[in-house]
Amino acid sequence: MSNCWIVSASFDIWKEEFKGEFNSWEDWKEPISYNFYSSEGKNRRRFTKDINVGDLALIYAKEEGFIGEGRFIEIIPDDKLVIKPIDIWPRVVSLTEIKNNTKLNEVYTEGNHFCASFSKCSGEAYKEALELKNSSIKNYDVKPYVQKLESSKNIILRGAPGTGKTYLSKQIAASIITDNKVIDFKNLTAEQKRQVEFVQFHPSYDYTDFVEGLRPSLGIDGKMEFVLKDGIFKSFIEKARVDYENHFNKSKNILEKQALIQNIIDEFLSNSLTSMKCFKTKTGNSFNIIKFDEKYIVISIPSNDIVNMLQLSLKKIKDLLMSGRTFETVKDIMEFLGGKQYSQKDSYYYSIYKELVSEMSIVEKDYKKVEVKKGKLKKYVFIIDEINRGEISKIFGELFFSLEPGYRGETGAVSTQYSNLYDEADEKFYIPENVYIIGTMNDIDRSVDSFDFAMRRRFRFIEITPNDRENMLASLPPEIKKVAINKMNALNKVIAETDGLNENYQIGPSYFLNLKNIDVNDLWTDYLQPLLHDYIRGMYDESSLMETFREAYFG
Repeated sequence: MSNCWIVSASFDIWKEEFKGEFNSWEDWKEPISYNFYSSEGKNRRRFTKDINVGDLALIYAKEEGFIGEGRFIEIIPDDKLVIKPIDIWPRVVSLTEIKNNTKLNEVYTEGNHFCASFSKCSGEAYKEALELKNSSIKNYDVKPYVQKLESSKNIILRGAPGTGKTYLSKQIAASIITDNKVIDFKNLTAEQKRQVEFVQFHPSYDYTDFVEGLRPSLGIDGKMEFVLKDGIFKSFIEKARVDYENHFNKSKNILEKQALIQNIIDEFLSNSLTSMKCFKTKTGNSFNIIKFDEKYIVISIPSNDIVNMLQLSLKKIKDLLMSGRTFETVKDIMEFLGGKQYSQKDSYYYSIYKELVSEMSIVEKDYKKVEVKKGKLKKYVFIIDEINRGEISKIFGELFFSLEPGYRGETGAVSTQYSNLYDEADEKFYIPENVYIIGTMNDIDRSVDSFDFAMRRRFRFIEITPNDRENMLASLPPEIKKVAINKMNALNKVIAETDGLNENYQIGPSYFLNLKNIDVNDLWTDYLQPLLHDYIRGMYDESSLMETFREAYFG
């Protein structure tokens, strides 16, 4: 890497240098000269002997921060140094950011707060400045979308291919769940990533994948069976719903009791499964616990030839323990669970309840009290990539109503298609207030035309244009970035003016990120040319149109 420097810049002096054609830092397009000597002509400026042609410079606007990068292109001994612009940043890396960064603050302190025209800058500090620049650009880019999602609950990012809609959706999600502290999804903790779910729709996707359905599964006996399972959306909403209800409806003491009971149940079930312990009902029927998950316990009843397996709800067992009541008979259990007449399951609920009560009286003293801190309500983001490629009514079913922002919470509760198969048949599904939904779609996809109008009404559609996402190219070297932007804009101008095409067919900056690894010729041959061929397939004079695109790209 070339030597690095900090060049202090005064806006008023630069404006005078450029004869008034300088109204903002973005107007720096031509080289600017710094004399070897101060304005009084008496004192030689520091480091003028150490600077070489090709050295890099961070441009520091006094009292503002870093506004861009330049390069020394000419040095006339004992006279002047000439700096040309490389890149003027869309956002200033502020003085506060400089002081809060260890490497940059060292340079700032050693350079006497950049009072002199030139200050030394280490390569590490220079890289730190670029990292801050990229971070600030990302935050600046994402903030408007975050605000729109927060106010609307449901948004769809629509636009031309390659505009980074999927990547942007993950940035928005990271920002939402961390209150704008983290913008890069990769930097989220494992716990935070649980607050984001991602799915991509396709023509074969349906309600059973998304909400709930009967799914094939191998039973305990090795035979194939169909089991009712929650889909990806319902499972995700359940997590958000538990957090929402715990935050608003339950005290700290109740949450701590819940956590303690959960620990005791977990240990009881694990021990029962490991030891294959045999339990008995009040009437003497033997049974074993053979399987359990987050929602259910599966028991085996060897002596029953008709129904030799049953599924019991863990939620009901927890409710019995949380109630604080004492249940002396099976009838007490039945009445508490809302049953109007005795069912076979009531006897097994009673037996497991009694086992757990006995377990709790023995071991509860050994369990440490679980400390629960009620912090801020967690936010959850569900991302649906290529939302228009699925058959929306087939996937969402009766959930359209619950999606509407005005019907979040129990106001918008609905019974799902398979609710009669659950133990809690009267339990309804709703989307809590702490859930945000982001969809993405390509405007040129033919399936956009058939996108459900009922769904359109429930989402806010936000257009993402190639120019909106130019800053995706910030990771490219400055010289390549300029080439990429120029070629992208030139090509998109011709695309928009072509009969039969429009702005929706323009090409986004994601394609040009490939210039990190390939040259402009390979980008054209392997990426852009095939895409453009597909755009104009079947049009009159395809070869002439392709030549027009080629000329625009190569200039």
